[in-house]
Amino acid sequence: MPVNIRNLTQLEKLDLTANPNLSIPPEILGNWGNFGAPTTILNYYFQLRSQPSRPLNEAKVLIVGEGDVGKTSLLRQLLGHRFDPCQNKTPGITIQPWNVDVNQQTVQLNLWDFGGQEIMHATHQFFLSKRSLYLLVIDCRQSEVQNQLEYWLQIIASFGGDSPIILVGNQCDHQPLDLDQRGLSQKYPNLHAILETSCKTNQGIAALKATLIQELSQLPHLHEPLPQTWFTVKAELEKRTQDFLSRHDYEQVCVGANIPDRQSQTDLLHLLHNLGIALNFQDDIRLNPEFSDTNVLNPEWVTNGVYKILNNSELFTVHNGILHQSHLLSILDWRRYPRDKHSFLIGIMRKFDLCFDLDGFSNEKFLIPGLLPKEEPYTGEWQGSLTFQYHYNVLPPSIISRFIVRMNSKISQRTYWRSGVVLKERDNPALIRADREDKLISIQVKGNPATRRHFLSIIRSQFDEIHRTIPRLGITEYLLYQEEPPILLDCEDLMSAEAAGEQTYFIGKLKRKVSLKELLDGVEPIQERRERRISEPRNFQNLWNLGISDRQLTEREVFISYAWDRGESEAIAQTLDQYFQSQGITIIRDIHDLKFKASAREFMEWLGRGKCIITVISDEYLKKRNCMYELVNIAENAQDNEALRDRIFPIVLPSAKIYDVIDSMDYVSYWDQKLRR
Repeated sequence: MPVNIRNLTQLEKLDLTANPNLSIPPEILGNWGNFGAPTTILNYYFQLRSQPSRPLNEAKVLIVGEGDVGKTSLLRQLLGHRFDPCQNKTPGITIQPWNVDVNQQTVQLNLWDFGGQEIMHATHQFFLSKRSLYLLVIDCRQSEVQNQLEYWLQIIASFGGDSPIILVGNQCDHQPLDLDQRGLSQKYPNLHAILETSCKTNQGIAALKATLIQELSQLPHLHEPLPQTWFTVKAELEKRTQDFLSRHDYEQVCVGANIPDRQSQTDLLHLLHNLGIALNFQDDIRLNPEFSDTNVLNPEWVTNGVYKILNNSELFTVHNGILHQSHLLSILDWRRYPRDKHSFLIGIMRKFDLCFDLDGFSNEKFLIPGLLPKEEPYTGEWQGSLTFQYHYNVLPPSIISRFIVRMNSKISQRTYWRSGVVLKERDNPALIRADREDKLISIQVKGNPATRRHFLSIIRSQFDEIHRTIPRLGITEYLLYQEEPPILLDCEDLMSAEAAGEQTYFIGKLKRKVSLKELLDGVEPIQERRERRISEPRNFQNLWNLGISDRQLTEREVFISYAWDRGESEAIAQTLDQYFQSQGITIIRDIHDLKFKASAREFMEWLGRGKCIITVISDEYLKKRNCMYELVNIAENAQDNEALRDRIFPIVLPSAKIYDVIDSMDYVSYWDQKLRR
C-alpha cells in the first residue's frame, strides 16, 4: 500500500480481509461488519515494513470435555510425563507450553487444559476462540449422552468458528470407542480426526502427536510475521512472575521495547488478548471502573480465582448462592488475590453474566444463579398463560443463568432457582423455566393480554441477545396454541405464512384453520414482527435445501444485495455475515469480493445463473440506482425466472413502504421523475 494512504484522515472503514499477502493478522483486520480501526490496520502494516519482523510460530491448543475423562492425563502424556492414576482435577484451567516442529520450524503450543465441571462451563466463554486447535476428550466407557458429545461439538463450533477439532476417545484400554464416526464427520465438517488413546498404556499417544502436528501445519496465520519490537514486549511479559500488571507498567515495558506511541501499545494489547497470551478488558473501563488498573493478566489467575468462588461448598450448601464481599477473604488466597483485586474478579463475573448485585447491597452482596438450589419452589397456577418456547439442538446451562442475571431487576419476590425464575412487570407475572433434558426454555406470561405481549417482547429481547453470543445453537421458536392436548406452532412457519399473504393457518391436529393475525397479534404487534424478522437470521439453513447444483453447494456462497449505509441495512448484513461465517459459508457483497476479472454484466450473469441471493430492501435501497441496476440485471440474466424467485430471499425493512399500495406508488413516481431528468 502507498504511504500516502495514511493521509486519509477521515477514513472510517478499511476492508483488507481478502489480501493475505499483506500479512496482517485477522485480530487486527477484524471482519465484515466489525472491521479494525483504519489507523490500527495502517499502523500495523507500515510498522511491519519499517522494522525487522519474525514469524509468530505460536498457537493455542484447547483441551475440553466433561470432568474425569482424562484431559489432564492426556496433556501429561503429550508432554512426556509419567501416567499418574491419582491425578487431581483441574482447578479452572492450566496452561502448559510445548515446543514442536511444524513445517520445519519450531512452534510453541500453548496447551490449555480446561476443568470439566459443569459450573465452570460458563467461564469457557473467556477463552474458547477462533484461530485455535481443539482436542475434545471423551471417555470410551461412557455413552455419547454421558460424554455430552453433541453439546461440546456445538459449543466449539459456536466459539471456535472454523477451528479444527480432534476427537479423542480416552481410556480405550477398558473399552473401544463406539461412535458413528462417518455420521459425526459429515455433521461437523471441522471434526478432522477421531482417535483412541490410553494414558495408562500409552496406546495412541504417538498417533495423536502426529495428527496434532499435521493439523497445525494447516493452520492459517501460524507463521505470520510480527514486528520484532512486539516480540520483545511479549517476551518481557512472559518472563514476569506476577499475575497482573497495571496499564502504566505495561506502557513502560513498551517504551523500553521502542514502542512509544499509545496506539501501537493498544494494538499490541488487543493482539495479546486475542491470542490468549495475556488478557485485558480495557474496553470495559466505563462499565467496570475496577478494570482500569488491571489490564494485563495471567489467564490462569483470572479463571482460577473465579473457579475458587464458583466451587466454594459453603456458597452452595449454606448461603444458597449468595456471595458477600467478606466471603472472598476466606475463599481466596490473599497472597495471590489481594483485597484490592476482589472487585476486579467480581467485575469479571458481572461482565460474563455469572452474578448480579442484590437489591440494596450494591458491591456488597451478589447472587450467583449457577449456585442456586435445584429444587423449584411453588410458583402458583399458570393455566391460560401466554406460552412461548425456545427449543434447542443443544441447551448450554449458562443460558438460563445469564438470563436470570440480566433480568434481576424484575425478579418477583426472590423467586428463583437454578433452572428458572419468576419475573413481574406491572400486573404481568412471568415464569421462565429451562429443561435440560428436553432442551427447551419455556416462557409463560399471565395478566392483561394487551400488556403481557409487551412483557414477552422484553423477555425475548434478552434471550435474543444471549443467543447472539452463542451462534449455531439450532433454535426453533414455538407458540403454545392450546394446553390440552398441547399444540405447539412453529413461529417461523406462522410468520412465513403471514409474509406470503396468507390469512389463515391450518392446524393438522385440530383439522381446521385459524386466523394468522389473531395467533401472531397475541404474541406481538405486526410492526414488531416485521422488525424482529429482519433483525436476526432465522433458519437460513434452508438456503441449501433448494436443489441447487453440486458446484454451488461446494462453493457455499451467498450473494447479498443491500444499500451500503451506516444504519440498519449494514447491521443486518453484519448479522448475516456472522451467521454464515459460522456455517462455513461465504457472503459475497459485490464484484470485488471475488476479484472477478470480467465485466460487471458478466458478474451479474454469473449470479443470475445460480447463486443464492439475499436482498435487504430499505427505502434507501429502493432509491439507489446501483441497487436497482444490480437486482434488475440479476433477474434479466436468470435462465429460469421461477427458479430465481426460489433463490431470492428478501428482507424488507420497515423504512421500505411496499406493503401499502399508495405508499408503494411513491417509488414509481420517484423513478419516473428521476428518469425524466
